[in-house]
Amino acid sequence: DTAGFAGDLPSGGGDQEPSLLLRPIHVAPDEAVAGTYVDNLIKRARSETERKNYKAAIGKFSSALYQDPNSIVALFGRGVAYALRKEWAKAERDFTTCLEEGPNADEARHSATTFYNRGVARASLRNIQGAVEDFSCAVRLSKNELDYYFNRALCYRSRNDWPEALADYEAMNKIQDEAQKLIDEEKRKLEAQMSAAAASQE
Repeated sequence: DTAGFAGDLPSGGGDQEPSLLLRPIHVAPDEAVAGTYVDNLIKRARSETERKNYKAAIGKFSSALYQDPNSIVALFGRGVAYALRKEWAKAERDFTTCLEEGPNADEARHSATTFYNRGVARASLRNIQGAVEDFSCAVRLSKNELDYYFNRALCYRSRNDWPEALADYEAMNKIQDEAQKLIDEEKRKLEAQMSAAAASQE
Protein backbone atom coordinates (compact mmCIF):
# COMPACT_ATOMS: atom_id res chain seq x y z
CA ASP A 1 0.00 0.00 0.00
CA THR A 2 1.05 3.58 -0.58
CA ALA A 3 -0.03 6.91 0.76
CA GLY A 4 0.57 9.95 -1.35
CA PHE A 5 2.62 13.02 -0.68
CA ALA A 6 4.63 15.40 -2.77
CA GLY A 7 8.34 15.82 -2.17
CA ASP A 8 10.03 18.28 -4.48
CA LEU A 9 13.62 18.06 -5.62
CA PRO A 10 15.73 20.98 -6.77
CA SER A 11 16.43 21.24 -10.48
CA GLY A 12 19.98 20.63 -11.58
CA GLY A 13 20.31 23.68 -13.81
CA GLY A 14 20.18 27.38 -13.19
CA ASP A 15 16.76 27.87 -14.77
CA GLN A 16 13.77 27.24 -12.57
CA GLU A 17 11.82 24.12 -13.55
CA PRO A 18 8.62 22.63 -12.15
CA SER A 19 9.15 20.66 -8.95
CA LEU A 20 9.89 16.98 -9.46
CA LEU A 21 7.41 14.86 -7.54
CA LEU A 22 8.72 11.77 -5.77
CA ARG A 23 6.66 8.62 -5.74
CA PRO A 24 5.16 8.05 -2.30
CA ILE A 25 6.23 6.36 0.91
CA HIS A 26 5.32 2.65 1.00
CA VAL A 27 3.19 2.13 4.09
CA ALA A 28 3.09 -1.65 4.41
CA PRO A 29 6.33 -3.39 5.41
CA ASP A 30 7.63 -6.21 3.26
CA GLU A 31 8.41 -9.63 4.66
CA ALA A 32 11.81 -8.63 6.01
CA VAL A 33 10.23 -6.26 8.55
CA ALA A 34 6.93 -8.05 9.06
CA GLY A 35 8.01 -10.00 12.13
CA THR A 36 6.14 -10.54 15.40
CA TYR A 37 4.08 -7.53 16.47
CA VAL A 38 4.19 -6.09 19.99
CA ASP A 39 0.64 -7.29 20.46
CA ASN A 40 -2.17 -4.76 20.20
CA LEU A 41 -0.12 -1.57 20.40
CA ILE A 42 1.34 -1.92 16.92
CA LYS A 43 -1.96 -3.11 15.44
CA ARG A 44 -3.66 -0.03 16.88
CA ALA A 45 -0.82 2.20 15.66
CA ARG A 46 -1.15 0.85 12.12
CA SER A 47 -4.91 1.42 12.27
CA GLU A 48 -4.25 5.04 13.21
CA THR A 49 -1.88 5.33 10.24
CA GLU A 50 -4.52 3.95 7.90
CA ARG A 51 -6.97 6.55 9.25
CA LYS A 52 -4.32 9.25 8.69
CA ASN A 53 -4.14 9.97 12.43
CA TYR A 54 -0.36 10.10 12.19
CA LYS A 55 0.31 11.85 15.50
CA ALA A 56 -1.69 9.21 17.38
CA ALA A 57 0.09 6.49 15.41
CA ILE A 58 3.49 7.89 16.40
CA GLY A 59 2.47 7.82 20.05
CA LYS A 60 1.36 4.20 19.89
CA PHE A 61 4.43 3.08 17.95
CA SER A 62 6.58 4.87 20.54
CA SER A 63 4.76 3.03 23.33
CA ALA A 64 5.42 -0.24 21.54
CA LEU A 65 9.11 0.65 21.27
CA TYR A 66 9.21 1.44 24.98
CA GLN A 67 8.09 -2.15 25.60
CA ASP A 68 10.30 -3.65 22.90
CA PRO A 69 13.11 -1.30 21.78
CA ASN A 70 14.24 -3.88 19.18
CA SER A 71 10.93 -4.06 17.29
CA ILE A 72 11.68 -3.46 13.59
CA VAL A 73 7.96 -3.29 12.84
CA ALA A 74 7.37 -0.51 15.37
CA LEU A 75 10.41 1.45 14.13
CA PHE A 76 9.32 1.03 10.52
CA GLY A 77 5.76 2.05 11.33
CA ARG A 78 6.80 5.12 13.28
CA GLY A 79 9.15 6.11 10.46
CA VAL A 80 6.25 5.88 8.01
CA ALA A 81 4.04 8.01 10.27
CA TYR A 82 6.78 10.63 10.61
CA ALA A 83 7.25 10.64 6.84
CA LEU A 84 3.55 11.08 6.18
CA ARG A 85 3.69 14.11 8.50
CA LYS A 86 6.72 15.29 6.48
CA GLU A 87 8.93 15.09 9.55
CA TRP A 88 11.71 13.84 7.34
CA ALA A 89 14.63 13.97 9.78
CA LYS A 90 12.74 11.85 12.31
CA ALA A 91 11.62 9.45 9.59
CA GLU A 92 15.18 9.05 8.34
CA ARG A 93 16.38 8.40 11.89
CA ASP A 94 13.87 5.60 12.44
CA PHE A 95 14.56 3.93 9.08
CA THR A 96 18.30 4.20 9.74
CA THR A 97 17.85 2.60 13.16
CA CYS A 98 16.00 -0.26 11.44
CA LEU A 99 18.85 -0.75 8.99
CA GLU A 100 21.94 -0.10 11.06
CA GLU A 101 21.32 -0.69 14.76
CA GLY A 102 20.07 -3.36 17.09
CA PRO A 103 19.98 -7.16 16.88
CA ASN A 104 17.50 -7.17 13.97
CA ALA A 105 19.46 -4.91 11.64
CA ASP A 106 20.70 -7.82 9.50
CA GLU A 107 17.10 -8.85 8.90
CA ALA A 108 16.05 -5.29 8.04
CA ARG A 109 18.84 -4.96 5.50
CA HIS A 110 16.90 -7.45 3.37
CA SER A 111 13.98 -4.98 3.29
CA ALA A 112 13.77 -3.11 0.00
CA THR A 113 10.86 -1.09 1.38
CA THR A 114 12.92 0.26 4.28
CA PHE A 115 15.74 1.37 1.98
CA TYR A 116 13.21 2.92 -0.39
CA ASN A 117 11.43 4.84 2.38
CA ARG A 118 14.71 6.13 3.78
CA GLY A 119 15.60 7.20 0.26
CA VAL A 120 12.40 9.24 0.05
CA ALA A 121 13.20 10.87 3.39
CA ARG A 122 16.77 11.62 2.35
CA ALA A 123 15.69 13.07 -1.00
CA SER A 124 13.20 15.27 0.80
CA LEU A 125 16.05 16.44 3.06
CA ARG A 126 18.09 17.21 -0.10
CA ASN A 127 20.57 14.42 0.65
CA ILE A 128 20.52 13.36 -2.98
CA GLN A 129 23.57 11.08 -2.86
CA GLY A 130 22.22 9.26 0.18
CA ALA A 131 18.86 8.89 -1.54
CA VAL A 132 20.48 7.47 -4.69
CA GLU A 133 22.36 4.93 -2.58
CA ASP A 134 19.16 3.86 -0.80
CA PHE A 135 17.10 3.59 -3.99
CA SER A 136 19.94 1.54 -5.50
CA CYS A 137 19.84 -0.85 -2.52
CA ALA A 138 16.08 -1.14 -2.96
CA VAL A 139 16.51 -1.92 -6.67
CA ARG A 140 19.06 -4.65 -5.91
CA LEU A 141 16.66 -6.26 -3.45
CA SER A 142 13.51 -5.90 -5.58
CA LYS A 143 14.21 -5.36 -9.27
CA ASN A 144 10.64 -4.98 -10.54
CA GLU A 145 9.32 -2.13 -8.37
CA LEU A 146 8.79 0.89 -10.62
CA ASP A 147 8.80 3.47 -7.81
CA TYR A 148 12.41 2.61 -6.94
CA TYR A 149 13.63 3.40 -10.45
CA PHE A 150 11.38 6.43 -10.80
CA ASN A 151 12.65 8.16 -7.66
CA ARG A 152 16.27 7.31 -8.40
CA ALA A 153 15.84 8.81 -11.87
CA LEU A 154 14.48 12.01 -10.32
CA CYS A 155 17.53 12.21 -8.09
CA TYR A 156 19.83 11.69 -11.06
CA ARG A 157 17.99 14.38 -13.00
CA SER A 158 18.29 16.83 -10.11
CA ARG A 159 22.08 16.73 -10.47
CA ASN A 160 22.16 16.50 -14.29
CA ASP A 161 23.16 12.82 -14.43
CA TRP A 162 21.17 12.39 -17.63
CA PRO A 163 22.47 8.96 -18.80
CA GLU A 164 21.76 7.37 -15.41
CA ALA A 165 18.24 8.83 -15.34
CA LEU A 166 17.59 7.61 -18.88
CA ALA A 167 18.80 4.12 -17.96
CA ASP A 168 16.29 4.00 -15.11
CA TYR A 169 13.44 5.09 -17.37
CA GLU A 170 14.47 2.41 -19.88
CA ALA A 171 14.50 -0.17 -17.06
CA MET A 172 10.95 0.91 -16.16
CA ASN A 173 9.88 0.46 -19.79
CA LYS A 174 11.38 -3.04 -19.85
CA ILE A 175 9.55 -4.03 -16.66
CA GLN A 176 6.27 -2.73 -18.06
CA ASP A 177 6.84 -4.46 -21.41
CA GLU A 178 7.54 -7.79 -19.71
CA ALA A 179 4.47 -7.38 -17.52
CA GLN A 180 2.35 -6.63 -20.60
CA LYS A 181 3.66 -9.73 -22.37
CA LEU A 182 2.72 -11.82 -19.34
CA ILE A 183 -0.75 -10.26 -19.23
CA ASP A 184 -1.27 -10.83 -22.96
CA GLU A 185 -0.19 -14.47 -22.68
CA GLU A 186 -2.50 -15.12 -19.73
CA LYS A 187 -5.38 -13.42 -21.55
CA ARG A 188 -4.82 -15.71 -24.55
CA LYS A 189 -4.87 -18.74 -22.27
CA LEU A 190 -8.07 -17.53 -20.61
CA GLU A 191 -9.77 -16.86 -23.95
CA ALA A 192 -8.81 -20.36 -25.18
CA GLN A 193 -10.12 -21.85 -21.94
CA MET A 194 -13.40 -19.93 -22.26
CA SER A 195 -13.79 -21.00 -25.90
CA ALA A 196 -13.19 -24.64 -24.99
CA ALA A 197 -15.72 -24.42 -22.17
CA ALA A 198 -18.32 -22.85 -24.47
CA ALA A 199 -17.72 -25.50 -27.15
CA SER A 200 -18.21 -28.31 -24.65
CA GLN A 201 -21.66 -26.98 -23.76
CA GLU A 202 -22.91 -26.93 -27.35
